[in-house]
This record gives sequence, structure tokens and C-alpha cells, in this order.
Amino acid sequence: MVMAFLLLVAVGGQPQDTQGMYFRDINRCNYFAQEIERGNLIRSGSYLYRTERIDAYCLPRMVDKDTRFWD
Repeated sequence: MVMAFLLLVAVGGQPQDTQGMYFRDINRCNYFAQEIERGNLIRSGSYLYRTERIDAYCLPRMVDKDTRFWD
């Protein structure tokens, strides 16, 4: 078993299926979490608006060594 980080995403408060989105590096996982959250922003003049609430974060998990990683 090895430590990994699972990327979790919720859209409008509803959890999305992200099973298998494991990263070895917390920084890489956090990068994708931030980009996913930022992806629903629309610029109007000097203001940013959210089109829909999207939350993304990384949770530590113990997984098998042969697990597929995305980093």
C-alpha cells in the first residue's frame, strides 16, 4: 500500500464520480482541484461570476502499488 491523493469534485453540492483520479503528489492534485474550481468563472468587466458552484479538493488515501496515477 502507498499513500495517494484522491481528487474529489462536487457540482452544485452533488458529488461527481471521480473514483480512480489518484495522484502521488499532493501539489499536482491541488493544481487540478484549483483549475477545476476556476473553470466555472466568467469575467464581466472587472468582475468574476460563478456559473455554478464547483468544489474540488484532495483527500489522502492508501491504495495498492499497482493503482493508476494521473501524475
